[in-house]
Amino acid sequence: MSIDWFQDIKFQQKPKDDIEDDESILKQLQERSQQQQSSLLQSAKNMSQSVLDISQIVKHVQGRYIKNEKVQERLNHSLRFLQILSDLLKQLILILEDNVDEEFYRIRKLYKEQDEFYIKAESRQQVNQVAANHIIKILNEDILNQFIRIGNTYRHTKKANKLQGDLKVYNSHLTLIVRCVASAIDMDQNDLMCLPQDNNRWLEIASVTTHQQLSQNPQQIQQSYYRFMKSIRVGHAVFLRSSQYQSFPKYIIFVSSALWYFLFDGRAKNRAFQHICDMRIDSCMGVMNLIEQPGIKHLIKLGISPIKVNMKIYIDPVVTPITLQRLQQWDSDGTINNITLDQIEQVNQETHQELTLLTKNKSKLRIRILCSKDLQFNYKYVDKFFECVIIHIHGGGFISMSSGSHQNYTREWANNLNIPIFSIDYSLAPKYKYPHAVDDCWQAYHWILQYVSKFFNILPKRIVLAGDSAGGNLCCAITSLAIKHGVRVPDGLFLAYPVMDLKMKYSPSHAFGLNDYLLSHTVMDLCIKAYTVGSEKDPFRSPAYLSDEILSKYPPCRVVVGTIDPLLDHSYRFVSQMLRNNRDVKLTVYDGMSHGFLNFYLLGGMKETQQCIIDSIFYLKELLYVDKKNL
Repeated sequence: MSIDWFQDIKFQQKPKDDIEDDESILKQLQERSQQQQSSLLQSAKNMSQSVLDISQIVKHVQGRYIKNEKVQERLNHSLRFLQILSDLLKQLILILEDNVDEEFYRIRKLYKEQDEFYIKAESRQQVNQVAANHIIKILNEDILNQFIRIGNTYRHTKKANKLQGDLKVYNSHLTLIVRCVASAIDMDQNDLMCLPQDNNRWLEIASVTTHQQLSQNPQQIQQSYYRFMKSIRVGHAVFLRSSQYQSFPKYIIFVSSALWYFLFDGRAKNRAFQHICDMRIDSCMGVMNLIEQPGIKHLIKLGISPIKVNMKIYIDPVVTPITLQRLQQWDSDGTINNITLDQIEQVNQETHQELTLLTKNKSKLRIRILCSKDLQFNYKYVDKFFECVIIHIHGGGFISMSSGSHQNYTREWANNLNIPIFSIDYSLAPKYKYPHAVDDCWQAYHWILQYVSKFFNILPKRIVLAGDSAGGNLCCAITSLAIKHGVRVPDGLFLAYPVMDLKMKYSPSHAFGLNDYLLSHTVMDLCIKAYTVGSEKDPFRSPAYLSDEILSKYPPCRVVVGTIDPLLDHSYRFVSQMLRNNRDVKLTVYDGMSHGFLNFYLLGGMKETQQCIIDSIFYLKELLYVDKKNL
């Protein structure tokens, strides 16, 4: 790769010795990035030197050449996080050299109020060397090599706006990785993801895990996935373009830009990454809710399976709400993670006797009901009752989508299982933060337990909760609340790529988010910030922190996830927790699949993922029909 790009910049005349210095530094960076490191200490030292070298070059560019204010702003951001990274690496080196001195404590004190950058370890034995090695490897492969690539590109374009776009991506990656360095160093050394594959915990997981290939040809899956993601890339690129031309009518920008980027996919890819890495919550919601736009919704309706019953009901709260104040009180009392059998107070009992369920009311909680057979509402005489129901909770990062956008697979469930599917349209963040979504699902669960048989020909002997992504998180919250309070526990859980820990910290699979179009590191961060308040270790917010007391009462669970999903580690850890508590759990891992694959069959997009829907139906049958006679 060429590293003489500074030579060709013409903004100002630069002294020859500075040019030669920068060229020499870049050569060293490139050589260092290709070296095989013999130890964590050596890796940390090399990376520390690389960070200093990059900072020096950035200062040269900033001080002598670039006069674009936006580029200056992005370069300042780079320097700030490079300085933080340098401080973190200095501390790690001092620890590994058994030289924790005044300098170490001076640096650490700078970040005392910034938990993300505060290293707790003070000795070599306290450093998680597996995680620390991995985070430095990511720094080397992403931050170091990306900086060299940016330089090479800038040499050819000589355009400040091109540099600005590249710095968007670079700074976004730099920021995320730097935020994860301290948590990697301090990571529990017994964390599952840091144990060797022959460890007993991994062997136990292997005994309940199926690895599924959707094609005998892995390259076919990669190509099919890339083609499917084209619409996502175009969506991001269009949002970026529309934000730059706000004086034009939006629909003109959307249509013209969409056509342009569909034709020129390479440009769409570049613009998409710039948008992904520089998103705000409104644009993030906009992209994720594209599927909810009227025109696209109509198109989707034409492409999904017909269903006999597709109705919506609107309900009032059934029990005392789950509020942040209640959760904080439980936390203060030390009982949040215990089975307390607290009495639950019923509310609105008179309201639930009225036949107003079908009247649209935006102030009430909406539930969509899908069924392939005759579902009788307000029945008087009926011979047959449904004995099984599925309660579905959709994904969307807690900030987007609805029961409607997931019908490509919920209708398949209803048609193949011949039972009602109740899909909850819970309140979305950032307008409604945690625990609003938990409370909505808790109210819907109680309504089904107490009132469904009064209005429908349903006598639910078995209830299965099913959710994807954020919906999987909420399924665990409802199950845990039921166990805590002594309420009827669901008979099974189906979790698709669930999010189990709502804190942006180091975990190996999170690195997949650096290059993911759907669940990027930026989207994860925005969703977490939009939704969460309160304690990070609240088990109803982050099921990863559930106690064994509650987990030991969990019903049978079936989990599905992909090998390149940024949340892959969440599923492995959850399965390990279930096995530790001797619970019934199975896991299917799809090779080459990323986050959200149950929706990839939408409009026939990625045909291979139809098998994932078929497999999910089989898992649901296992949970619904324990005697296996109906499988």
